[in-house]
Amino acid sequence: MKKSSIWKLLFSALTVFAVAVFAGCTDDNDDMGAPYLNVTPENLTFDAEGQPADEYNGTFIVETNRPWRAIVEDEQTWVRLSATEGEGDAAVTVTVPASNIGQSAKVTFEVYNSYGALIQKDVNVLQGEVVPPTLIFNETAGSESVANPYPLVADYTGWNTTGEGASKVSYEGVNTSIRASGKSSAGAYDGASGPNVIFFGSAPATFTVKDITLASDQTNLKLTFGGQYYDSDNNDNNFNKDNFVVYLSANGTDYTPLSYEVNDGDQVDPYWVFATKNFTLKNATSTLYIKFEAKASSKFRLDDITLMTGNGGEEIDLAGGGVVPPDPSGDAIYENNFDKTPAAEVDGKWPFLDRTDAWQNASGTGNSTVTYTSTNVSVRTSGKLSGGYDGASGSNKIFFGSAPATFDINTITMPAGKTNYRIIFGGAYSKKNGATYDNIFKPESFHVAVGNGTDWSGNLTYEKIGGSDTTDPYWIQFAVDFTLKEAVSQLSIRFTADLASAFAIDDVQLVEGNGGQEVDLEGGVVPPDPSGDAIYENNFDKTPAAEVDGKWPFLDRTDAWQNASGTGNSTVTYTSTNVSVRTSGKLSGGYDGASGSNKIFFGSAPATFDINTITMPAGKTNYRIIFGGAYSKKNGATYDNIFKPESFHVAVGNGTDWSGNLTYEKIGGSDTTDPYWIQFAVDFTLKEAVSQLSIRFTADLASAFAIDDVQLVEGNGGQEVDLEGGVVPPDPGEATAITIPELIAQMTDTKAPVDANADRYLDAVVMNDVAGGNYTFNNLILATENATEAGNGITLYGSQVEPSTLGLNKGDKVRVTLYKGLAKVENYNGMYEVTGDREATWCKVEKTGTVTSIPTATIAAADLANYQGMAVTIANASVAEGGVWASAAQLSSHTFTADGANFTVFCKQKNPSVFLDVPFKAGSGNISGLAAVYKNNSQLVPRNLDDVAAFSDSSTPMITGVTPASVSIPATGGDQVLTVSVLNQGDNQLSVSGLTPPLSATVDGLTVTVTAEANTGTSPVNQTLTITLAGSTKTVPVTLLGTGGEGSGTYTLIDNLSNLTAGTFLMAGFRAKGEAQSGSTTEPNPAAEDYYGVWTGEMITGNGKTDCETLQMTFANGELTKIDANVTNSPAEMELVAVDGKSNTYYIKCNGQYLASGSKSRSLSLGADPAEWVFSMVDKDGESRLVAANGGCSLQTVDSSFKTMIRGYQSATQGKHGIYFFKKN
Repeated sequence: MKKSSIWKLLFSALTVFAVAVFAGCTDDNDDMGAPYLNVTPENLTFDAEGQPADEYNGTFIVETNRPWRAIVEDEQTWVRLSATEGEGDAAVTVTVPASNIGQSAKVTFEVYNSYGALIQKDVNVLQGEVVPPTLIFNETAGSESVANPYPLVADYTGWNTTGEGASKVSYEGVNTSIRASGKSSAGAYDGASGPNVIFFGSAPATFTVKDITLASDQTNLKLTFGGQYYDSDNNDNNFNKDNFVVYLSANGTDYTPLSYEVNDGDQVDPYWVFATKNFTLKNATSTLYIKFEAKASSKFRLDDITLMTGNGGEEIDLAGGGVVPPDPSGDAIYENNFDKTPAAEVDGKWPFLDRTDAWQNASGTGNSTVTYTSTNVSVRTSGKLSGGYDGASGSNKIFFGSAPATFDINTITMPAGKTNYRIIFGGAYSKKNGATYDNIFKPESFHVAVGNGTDWSGNLTYEKIGGSDTTDPYWIQFAVDFTLKEAVSQLSIRFTADLASAFAIDDVQLVEGNGGQEVDLEGGVVPPDPSGDAIYENNFDKTPAAEVDGKWPFLDRTDAWQNASGTGNSTVTYTSTNVSVRTSGKLSGGYDGASGSNKIFFGSAPATFDINTITMPAGKTNYRIIFGGAYSKKNGATYDNIFKPESFHVAVGNGTDWSGNLTYEKIGGSDTTDPYWIQFAVDFTLKEAVSQLSIRFTADLASAFAIDDVQLVEGNGGQEVDLEGGVVPPDPGEATAITIPELIAQMTDTKAPVDANADRYLDAVVMNDVAGGNYTFNNLILATENATEAGNGITLYGSQVEPSTLGLNKGDKVRVTLYKGLAKVENYNGMYEVTGDREATWCKVEKTGTVTSIPTATIAAADLANYQGMAVTIANASVAEGGVWASAAQLSSHTFTADGANFTVFCKQKNPSVFLDVPFKAGSGNISGLAAVYKNNSQLVPRNLDDVAAFSDSSTPMITGVTPASVSIPATGGDQVLTVSVLNQGDNQLSVSGLTPPLSATVDGLTVTVTAEANTGTSPVNQTLTITLAGSTKTVPVTLLGTGGEGSGTYTLIDNLSNLTAGTFLMAGFRAKGEAQSGSTTEPNPAAEDYYGVWTGEMITGNGKTDCETLQMTFANGELTKIDANVTNSPAEMELVAVDGKSNTYYIKCNGQYLASGSKSRSLSLGADPAEWVFSMVDKDGESRLVAANGGCSLQTVDSSFKTMIRGYQSATQGKHGIYFFKKN
């Protein structure tokens, strides 16, 4: 039961996350309520192979209503998270490498706003057997602050030494003292003690911990300490490990240097780093010495030295005097310093590797068979050349340009029967950031792999063995130690750079070594012919399908289609949604093997058919799925039979993770001749073999698709599938340029590929002001550099382009690679958008620099749509009334006027927008921002407060909100307290007016209390309360209910089109007794009675979705009664306004605004512009229901939620019931 619950939770979170992130372009006017955060489970466990070892399958479930971020504790770089930031519910998958070392890491999740973290939750990642630590030694340099003159180490007596191995410890110092000066370590890291530190004076200065006692089994150890560097002459706090060296010794004479890692504590006050080293002593020792040496004078401080038992790490041989090194023997198998002749530019450009042999200076015992391939890689002599490590050659270097860039050294002849090897190379990173350069090497973005001519390993880890990226010339020498699972006759090496124009290598060697990380390369076998025995096949023709009670049976209601066979069929199960088996219409034919008879038909969208847990051949990865497919949709008097692959998807999974949508190709049949069936093939290669595979077919369009004759066979491979991370994105290769105007020229109302046959790249400037926060999440807004002409702005949409996640901000220059067939353009309700399927990696965004300024075009308000995505100014704009730019309590759109034309200025309601509760004044002036389009209406979106400086108001008293916004008091009378939010109150006081007996109101500071006497009549009392602050007013509707309930008299229910007319009504959804529901505290699940969800006139927005707020009411004897009498909201009267000349077409008007829908599900809104709703009767499940359609969506009753029962969906039959109207008698 526990496992089942976890899977339900995971599926729910993934679904919520997918809907929230990929629902399209939404506005951000959410009322999210009080922040909350829940992360489960508390612990994730992995085995030594890096595979999940518990029922949670390596995934944390995040439940929250705020933006969140996840932070892995500093030194635990072995833990990788699928996402480190997001908004709302999410599933965060954890991956860890294989390791024989037990280890643990803390991950901190926190929700936050512009002021910082709101809530934190710590969880843990565990691998292998995690050994509880034993404290062997700890020193805090004393708890009593020392005074000047500061004592030398030899003279100090206030030590605070603890630990089971500390009884014999003493200390020795050379030019070191104990001080309490400078920045204390207190608060800098967990366990930081302060106030005293060990200060290193004239270099070389040393501090030695002597005679730590170790038990015989204490060989797996962990050393930590706090460290600080401060150069007062240059105000420099960057901790340089090369100048602060740690040594170990077993005898106090022979010392071995010990590498360590530090966090980024030197970047923030108080500038202390926390250092960590996990290591394993090759031989046990009874005594251990630790020496710290500073090679720079009077700059280093040390505190909180701790030695404890751990899970081991790098092996240290104290008897042999050092780290146990690989011992490469014999001549190099391959080596190249790339210095045949000095490289030279050709026509002002450095040559690609296939255009010159200046770099081909290879030698070695295996070099005679070597060939090379490369992408976006050149040879150069510019910039910093290799140096700073033994054997650095200088001169030519291999430079990696547009990312991803690859350099392959192919078919090196290897020694017979050998498996232990080492690759050595020099590497450099250089990227200009403003006026400075970043030279810190980024191993997470530069990869080394090996292959056998057919298969490649994953990315191999490598370690620094020489050089430095903190001193000129900023080159490091790295080593890759590995062991092949099986010897090979030839080996290839691949270097890959993920960041553009930043990495270079030199001095590559392949030598025999002592081995290391194990690499399993499949032999170069001839791929199988996809014509052998099927692993799975099904023609769905066990017995002819037949209708039951006039309906074709869903798959779980009959076994007529279960006619499967194949080597992997014995373990197969099936799941499906909205899928039936039929013999109606056109049956399969026109291709080899078409079986006719039964077909699998996809009904209400989305419809899915899963073939689960097919047993797969051991160790195989290349496969082909074959199926017959048909599309049929009636258009008037004709049928459309052209298959729509963009709306029918095939994916594969491993029982936990699903790939993205796989591409497929026609191999037989035709959709232009009877019977209009096509045979398709899906060719794919699994990144790793699996024991069981599942196949999913999904139809996005309702009642149009059918399939037949499904097969899974071994194949020759194709698109690579990583079931941990989806379809592996294609290598962009030699992408060609495309401009924003060219993309705009391609726009249509439906998604269409940017280029179906080739990758394209776009150079542009980021327009989002991330710090200002006034942009829609997952929208990356780009403009052509220095452009001021219309048609040079565009929006990229999707979670993979969220600028805050990418570390981008206004003014950053980027290169966007748009992958062929995956990146798509769409005119989305007037907005020029580039996007892709949510499962697909459709683009790559790389920062290439930063502009010094962004030009602004001065335009007329009428031209906003043409300048969308660009920075603009509208001169002499005016606004008649002041207010606040953004309020959490109301829609944050404002009407301005310029040259006689109105235009909308939009500011986000929620944090981190800088406009929240910031006032503006009535007046005129220039106003700037980004031109934008929302639901075909143009608007101006300020980026920051500088854009609206002309309307700044820091003095006018103003009421910004009243909570609650309306009052309803039971007929028995009582009080209702209102909270008023104000700005610039000064000495002004609130006042109230508008209420007369039996209603009254009083003021106490910023609260208003509405008091009602009992109402003995059947009719309600309706009045309006006015709250005033020095001329600023807010009105609040107040209702005192009558003894008859919500209104005087009774209502007539209208649920049929024939009875619907223009007029005033209450609008509602419906829930029948026994139907499921969620979220209600007053009505059980399932519902205990029939009731209606009556619209309150308000909207509820969350996770990018907007629905009608509804109130639970029963209807009996013509009367509507609240189920929960204590709720304060009330039903709202709305008006159906007939549209002239159009039958069954009305505007839906409430509180002076019009209800409308976007083109995507759950995108309802209230606004000033009338929207036409076409009413009709739709049949579903034997029920004829009333629905209304606008913008491609239909109003209807949702299946479960009680608070938002009325929603808009693209499918008119997606909901449980239609909509209902109550006409007052």
